[in-house]
Amino acid sequence: MTKKSFYQKIAIFLIAVVVIQISYTPWAFAMGGDEGNNLESFEQGTGQKGALDAYNAIIGKLKSGDLDEDIYAGAYIDETKLVVMLTDLTDEVKNGYLAVIEDPNVVDFKQAEFSLKYLHEQVDETVKMMGNCPITGYGVYESQNKGHIKIDKDYYDNFVSELSATYSDYDIPIIFEPGEYYDKGLAEGEMENESVLESVNNFEDYYSMTASTEIMGGMPITTSQGNSTTGFCGYYGIMDAIIIAGHAVSEGENTKYGKVVQRKYNNNQYGDYAIIFVDSNYKLTNTICNRHWDKLDVTTVYSNVPEGTQISAYGDITKGVYGVVDATNESRTSSRTGVTIRGLTSVICDVYGTRKGDSGGPVYVNLGNWKVAACGIIQGGDSDTEMCFVPFEHIASAFSPKTTP
Repeated sequence: MTKKSFYQKIAIFLIAVVVIQISYTPWAFAMGGDEGNNLESFEQGTGQKGALDAYNAIIGKLKSGDLDEDIYAGAYIDETKLVVMLTDLTDEVKNGYLAVIEDPNVVDFKQAEFSLKYLHEQVDETVKMMGNCPITGYGVYESQNKGHIKIDKDYYDNFVSELSATYSDYDIPIIFEPGEYYDKGLAEGEMENESVLESVNNFEDYYSMTASTEIMGGMPITTSQGNSTTGFCGYYGIMDAIIIAGHAVSEGENTKYGKVVQRKYNNNQYGDYAIIFVDSNYKLTNTICNRHWDKLDVTTVYSNVPEGTQISAYGDITKGVYGVVDATNESRTSSRTGVTIRGLTSVICDVYGTRKGDSGGPVYVNLGNWKVAACGIIQGGDSDTEMCFVPFEHIASAFSPKTTP
């Protein structure tokens, strides 16, 4: 496709959408904390459990059809409150949402112009119309009620300079912003020799003393594709299993812990994971590794978490990633494989994002008293301060984590 024909196509495309030329700075980025605050959150929790319970209840009713998806415009967490965005704020509609949650005090409502379903449809159509344009990712910022499309940062300036300054009459907000092809956290080649956390040493030695037969989420695993991290122990049907990143293994291969029985890593599909049947000489646990020389107990599962959720993760290289969700249902493209994975959740991290070798590691919400809720597994990231993960929404049909009350 020539440059001229590309821009002709963009000119036609602009008739259908609004282009907002701004650089988006996620509001959640300023909510970061230091290591001491993270340790405290393990003891006390994030205080967001009520909002997360309400969010998952609402998502469940939307999927079942009990709530109208043509009215629902998304949701996000503001401190400990769940803000539900609706295109119709009549009392009848709001009462319908309040009826499906346990604690109405954790929910606020906000007027929105476009339903979430409509925004996703418009973003998907726009991506198709842009043909061979170097798109690195796309999705919707629910808190802004806007779609977004990321253009390769090396091409972005040329892209913007050729756009017409005239806006169309259609009020369909789509933000164009510079992006990078997806790479961080992918398992390839040799594992990095040195952790980015210089103050943390000998984690593998510590866990190897207590885990010769027990498996915990966050342990390293070497496969035919390189080095990666285990996610959670759990079950594939009734069979003992563990979950890791799909891009980190080959179909049907034998690993240290057992054989890969299911692998999902397909272009333009939802989810990136693999299921390993665990050999009988290993024992499953409901625990995951923690950088503070302790174990965390997995007690429940959140299939989805919204923008504003305080998230933690454990990768074998970083030994701990912390941040806040800034976008859900994201699509990102890998620079290594060219594969686009959909349905990812993006997290802006406090200090640093994932590194190669972290792929597949457990992602969770701190509930306090060293207990956590499983949220998904690390997939990668497109910057030094971002992590993306596969939420359990796209894993639950194949795998269920092991939990204890």
